[in-house]
Amino acid sequence: MSSEPANIVNHTIYSSQIVLFTQPDCTYCDRAIVETSWHNYPGVSREVFELEEGEPDTAEIQEYLQEKYGQSAVPYVFISESTSPSAFACACEADIEDPESDREFIGGSDALHSMHEAGRLHEMLLGT
Repeated sequence: MSSEPANIVNHTIYSSQIVLFTQPDCTYCDRAIVETSWHNYPGVSREVFELEEGEPDTAEIQEYLQEKYGQSAVPYVFISESTSPSAFACACEADIEDPESDREFIGGSDALHSMHEAGRLHEMLLGT
């Protein structure tokens, strides 16, 4: 596997406070998208990266996500309090082994739902 999937994933998870890797026509992905909506978390940036079959790099990105995070099904949910793209650039330039280390991999739809329902996601994202 080339380093391109890792670069795409790392760049994407630094783009917003909430990042979802999803697939079309996925009920669990749809639930994650609704639960992380602007309505529930006003002012919080969110990126939805849709992994569409047949698109370049999709299979490699999914394989990378599965190997790195040990989860075989979408959605992949990442949360961060920081949205600074320059932080990623600095981490890459400094050759830090794990530039996404301040990004928390939440898991999938069930983990996200539990955090949302318990108010822990609100606390992480909005600090209240």
